[in-house]
Amino acid sequence: PAGQQVSGYPATPHARARRMYAALRHLPELVREVRRLGERLRRLEERGRGAS
Repeated sequence: PAGQQVSGYPATPHARARRMYAALRHLPELVREVRRLGERLRRLEERGRGAS
């Protein structure tokens, strides 16, 4: 829209683009955490199956 600042491709409102870029910095940490939680869940599920 006329007069609106946009960033990136595809064009995104500037304020939203800034939040998205800031969140990207945390992506590697989030991926590690999801993997760690997945492994923990797998171990807990295995332990639960062994107890039945």
